[in-house]
Amino acid sequence: ELFINEYRSMLADKLLAKVDFDTQREIRTLELLKLRFGDANLHSCEVMLKDIADSKRINTNVRKIPRDTPLAGEMREQPPADLDTFGATILSTLFWPPFKDQQMNLPASVQRMADTFADRYHRLKAPRKLQFGLQFGTAELEVQVGEKTLEFTVSALHAAILLQFQERHEWGAAELAEAVGLPVGALRR
Repeated sequence: ELFINEYRSMLADKLLAKVDFDTQREIRTLELLKLRFGDANLHSCEVMLKDIADSKRINTNVRKIPRDTPLAGEMREQPPADLDTFGATILSTLFWPPFKDQQMNLPASVQRMADTFADRYHRLKAPRKLQFGLQFGTAELEVQVGEKTLEFTVSALHAAILLQFQERHEWGAAELAEAVGLPVGALRR
């Protein structure tokens, strides 16, 4: 029981860190563990892996709604948001380990993409709705410093902080913390 819970937590961390949805290695490991511990004991891990596979398919479907469906007609009425650079990993929360929820304010452009994605997901999978766990997200950013352009892959929190500097070049800690929606102490960490 202790081993399985620890494996489940470790698997969750590994799966949430993936950006390519490739779970072949984790599936092989799970199949070997099921031989030793039984299917029933590892059912939640199986659901976690299925969530990742389903997320890949759902991301594709949310981005590319067929033109000839009634849903596509409704989408044309809304202002477009570029979802080619936005995706989500959709979790069945009952089967994943509990996570600490971290609330923060997203920059307006990112919030618009998140809202559009969530709306399209709801239309495709009604009555289901998305609740974003922003503490898991990552972002690929290009940061220009002088003549240099640097590329970074950062957490959603760090991206939210960096993107605030598009509005203003200088921020006080208290102002930046308020803009991002965090306590000053959490911002300084």
